[in-house]
Amino acid sequence: MSDAESAHVCLCVTLYNFQGQNDKELSFTKGEYVKVCTKFSNWWGGVSSKEGRSGYFPSNYVQDIRGTCALVGHPLGASVVPTQEAVVLVVQIRKR
Repeated sequence: MSDAESAHVCLCVTLYNFQGQNDKELSFTKGEYVKVCTKFSNWWGGVSSKEGRSGYFPSNYVQDIRGTCALVGHPLGASVVPTQEAVVLVVQIRKR
């Protein structure tokens, strides 16, 4: 997972508990909110709004809230502005 398919910023709610298998994966419990900043095919990168932890997680474990997942810079997503946490996570992911 070195190159993202596209950069996104959106807010999702977790549908299930997920226990990461290493320190690069984001563990969470059902009902948490996650700020998604990077989308890969089946794995997304994001920041937990609960504790500020960051990492990767399966995309099918979360659901977009109110259609916030939009391409940054895309005309339909122009109002979506990356948060400081999302920018920091993108930089961390790109350094790996």
